[in-house]
Amino acid sequence: MGYAVSQAGRGNQRNLTQTLALLQDIALLHPNVAPAIANVTDKLEHTRRVALIAQQFSQLRGLPSLGSEQLSLRQVVSDAITRRARWLHRRKVKARLGLLDAQLCVNAQALASLIDELINWAGGLAQDIGFAVREPTPAQPHPQLLVIARVNTASIAPDQWQNVGWYLWHQLARSMGANAELQVTQEALSVTMDFAPPETDFGGNF
Repeated sequence: MGYAVSQAGRGNQRNLTQTLALLQDIALLHPNVAPAIANVTDKLEHTRRVALIAQQFSQLRGLPSLGSEQLSLRQVVSDAITRRARWLHRRKVKARLGLLDAQLCVNAQALASLIDELINWAGGLAQDIGFAVREPTPAQPHPQLLVIARVNTASIAPDQWQNVGWYLWHQLARSMGANAELQVTQEALSVTMDFAPPETDFGGNF
């Protein structure tokens, strides 16, 4: 049953992705209809993301454990920003990425989904977002990812950033054993994601 749900989820996700790509191409070729298409693509993108997360949870809960591999955290973030280039451009969002890197031993699909949701969440709140990898140190032995949405926080209500995207990336982080800490200042919302080693017994506190 779990396998059938996973297969169906992958098929639906592929169809949604292809439809989104087609609509984005039409918008580029015909700028006069781009605003109308943007409303449709936003709704399709939301549906695609929910389908992706549902598929992810189905795999994590109903199937044998997914394999882990050694990954460059910075490269995964860079790849995710590249995949989201059209989405970011359409919303006039500038995404910055720091130079440091760290290695993680995690499931590649789960990490890519987590980063994608963080981009979606931060990019939905601010037009200037940033990602920085923190290498392990004796004081902080786990790799960390810092995500910053530079925005006047007084201008947005808490329910604007505690939204569906917020819930989705929290659940993905929890499934990977990562801990997240939010800091709110006048100028920005920032999330520090702490990736404990795979052999650690995670508590998953948020």
